[in-house]
Amino acid sequence: MEIGVSLLIVLAALVGAWLVYKVVKSFIMGALLLVVGVIAAGGALYLMAQS
Repeated sequence: MEIGVSLLIVLAALVGAWLVYKVVKSFIMGALLLVVGVIAAGGALYLMAQS
């Protein structure tokens, strides 16, 4: 279940990055959103592993 939540976070980051790229045409902003999403997913997995 926890892994599913993390995958959803990553998917949301990918969709967000794609939308920003399509709307703003800015690869840098899309890459930043993707990195933030991956870090958030990693943090969620880390917190769940600690509990």
